[in-house]
Amino acid sequence: MMKSSIAEWLLSQVLPPDRAVSAVGDWMEDVDKRGNIWFWSCVFRTAVSRVWTDFVDSPGFMVSLALRSCLLAWLVYAIGTIVLIPASYLFVVLFQILPSPHTRIAFWFLSELAGWTSVTAFGVLTGRWTARRAMNGKMAACIACCIAHPMLS
Repeated sequence: MMKSSIAEWLLSQVLPPDRAVSAVGDWMEDVDKRGNIWFWSCVFRTAVSRVWTDFVDSPGFMVSLALRSCLLAWLVYAIGTIVLIPASYLFVVLFQILPSPHTRIAFWFLSELAGWTSVTAFGVLTGRWTARRAMNGKMAACIACCIAHPMLS
């Protein structure tokens, strides 16, 4: 069933996969009697509870992981932007893709594309890096990074 696979995936972000499957299986037995709202409330309450437990069990680790993730994100973004924007300018100017009145528009488009590409890359790379270091607390580490990044920016 689609509902159970989504719930299992969500819980496997904060619990070991076997425990996520077990919990969802237990709730699926009672979903006909109690309803879908009860089922999803169980899933979200369990996920939030586990994230909170990860923060409480190791607040220093979560803060340091969030700060390291933010530093990595800024580094990847800066390098990506520093490399891609001048490269796009050289591409437009050297190869003279468009006549000179349109060069500015082409450069603007390529620089926007380069900026969005580096933003996407830093999000994916930082998320993968954070998840590998967080062991079973992948979701807690991700939330810590999401909270720390705007605060530090």
